[in-house]
Amino acid sequence: MMGWACGTMAHAQVETTGLAVDTTKRNEVVAFWNRVYRASDGFAERMGWTGVYGTCQQGVTSPAFHGDVERRINFYRAMAGIEAACVVNDGTPVMIDVLDAHKPPSATTREQAAQRAALMFSYAGDTDHDPAPGAPFSCWTAAAWNAAARGNIALGLYGPDAIDAYMRENDPASLSSWSDTVKHRRWILQQGATRFASGDVPGHLSQFRPSNVLYVIHGSGDFAGYEPRHVAWPPPGCFPDELVPTQWSLGHPVASFAEASVQMWRADGSPLAVSLVDRTDRTGGGAIIWRVPAEAAAVSVDEDTTYRVRVQGIVLNGASHAYGYEVTVIDPDRLLDPLELEGTAQPPSRGATYRFDEVEAAQGYALSVSKAAPASWLEGAEDGTAGFIADGTGAGYDLRAAVADFRRTGSKAFRLAFPSLLDVSDQWFRIDREILPKAGARLEFYLRRGFMTAGTVLDVQTSADGLIWTTAASWAGAGTSWVDFGFVKREIPLPASETPLRVRFLLRWVPGTLVHSAGQSPQVGAFIDDIVVTNADWVVSRRDTPVDGGSLRCRLDAESAGESLSAGAVYRLRLHARVGGRDYPSPEVKHVVVGSPLAGFDLWMDADQPGVGGGFEDDHDGDGVPNGIEYAFHLNPADGRSSLSAVPAPESGSLRLAQPLPSPRADVTYSAEWSDDLASWSSADVAVAFAAGEMAATLPAGAGKRFVRWKITRP
Repeated sequence: MMGWACGTMAHAQVETTGLAVDTTKRNEVVAFWNRVYRASDGFAERMGWTGVYGTCQQGVTSPAFHGDVERRINFYRAMAGIEAACVVNDGTPVMIDVLDAHKPPSATTREQAAQRAALMFSYAGDTDHDPAPGAPFSCWTAAAWNAAARGNIALGLYGPDAIDAYMRENDPASLSSWSDTVKHRRWILQQGATRFASGDVPGHLSQFRPSNVLYVIHGSGDFAGYEPRHVAWPPPGCFPDELVPTQWSLGHPVASFAEASVQMWRADGSPLAVSLVDRTDRTGGGAIIWRVPAEAAAVSVDEDTTYRVRVQGIVLNGASHAYGYEVTVIDPDRLLDPLELEGTAQPPSRGATYRFDEVEAAQGYALSVSKAAPASWLEGAEDGTAGFIADGTGAGYDLRAAVADFRRTGSKAFRLAFPSLLDVSDQWFRIDREILPKAGARLEFYLRRGFMTAGTVLDVQTSADGLIWTTAASWAGAGTSWVDFGFVKREIPLPASETPLRVRFLLRWVPGTLVHSAGQSPQVGAFIDDIVVTNADWVVSRRDTPVDGGSLRCRLDAESAGESLSAGAVYRLRLHARVGGRDYPSPEVKHVVVGSPLAGFDLWMDADQPGVGGGFEDDHDGDGVPNGIEYAFHLNPADGRSSLSAVPAPESGSLRLAQPLPSPRADVTYSAEWSDDLASWSSADVAVAFAAGEMAATLPAGAGKRFVRWKITRP
């Protein structure tokens, strides 16, 4: 199976500053989301924290992790339409005010102070912008106090996740009440800001919670020049649904919102009830904050949803004015472009061409050619099927385990467990078979739970793209000292779909709960065996071929199919568009059966000229050359520039007309005509011959000017 590489660009390849995006263009926002926002995913693996809780050593984090935080901050600033060139952890010293109750050494960097504060809050399990020495802040230092006084503080989150929470504010997903006046968000979106410092600790099981302190206060020398403007969140234009907050805001660095009011409407003009939260002039100038109803704060939308906002009573330069804008909430996991292939459903054995419409912001396209067969396989964790399994487990235990009484058939069963008490990261395996469920399809398997605590959960998930996974069913552990008596059959319905699905099994830990590890006993974990799907096909072969750059045409042939096309063979054709480094497959699959009943010109039109209309005498592209002549000379009837290149030339009392031709068409007759008045035409004394890749006609010369032309007819 040959694949077209998919997924999001590696984080190291994506810039972290100098970002910009046009939010009026949906696909540009989708591309920006995939390429920039998603590039900071997986930050935990790059964190590299060197600290120690027991001795209050704050440690450091890696430059790559700093880049993840920097990129996430600038992503938000770019979405808001303001300068997005801020740096994180650049070694700038802390700010010290003469009135500060505690003063660290002046050479202390903001990063060091923020890192110390993050450790202090994680160790304490509590936060305070004015922490006092002693319990619960046992890791207190003057540097930690300095960052706490000048920073955003998160407990339960760190890195880019904390930046997300600061931007959401009162969203329950942030695991904190945060701020009604969205102060954390306003610091991040402050115009003219140039530098931040991030301190982060990852936490440890239930004993220490993750924490972030983001040093946000700027000194007078930290600001860059800027043009004051309105800053809305969510901003005007297209906005990813995953980021929609419950509290919306509009601010301006030199305006007052003390008397402002806000209204919102749905796209159909019906009003949306909102409640005013705050309009006090605070961080970075004035702002108004309001709470929206649940429908406008949805973090998942099935279709693009537009809201109109109007804020009145804004005082700017001594005058009152209004500011209106529209926000369209989108699902960036979906393209609205149809991605349809236009072309024959009965290609000849030599292949056929298919056309498609351009996708805005697409980096490229690929044609997926696949064949399907009934899903009659059984996945029993035996070594012979290892090629169909992607292993996402940690070191220290075997995914395919041969544990007595914990295998249903054969010699092995799949085992998912946590590698150690210090490593409770998600453990998973994926079945790398593309499943095509029909009506009544089911995923069936046998599960036996070994020692699994109630906070250990097995999820069964499905995905259409390998990036977004949906949980179809879950089973928690039965307790700390209980195992299932035997394997139990589990059945999960699968909705009928032309879009191939993949399945994975994932073991996760619920934070704050007890856990067992693989090393404690060979019977720890979830054991899965004998996995099958019923009422379904699966993709037995698939080949993805990139489309030539700039072309909006692709071709089914022996190369793209990976085999010679034989009569009666059935293929599934699917177009993929790459936007922001992510592969978006078409929701539509084109089924074709090899063996066209057509021949000659009709076959050429059907198989090689998708989208071209008319018959032999018609001129689809309006270039003055009929479709039949374009066919005869291997030209393109859809390109108005593909006119005949031959120029008549005198030759020993005659005229010669020649046209390059790879090979003559067997179903047409090549001839030429001459005329002295463009009204009557004759083929008298005309000779036509093909040789050396050229069709040449010899015509009699006239006493005066004479016109010549090709004449192509069908027998």
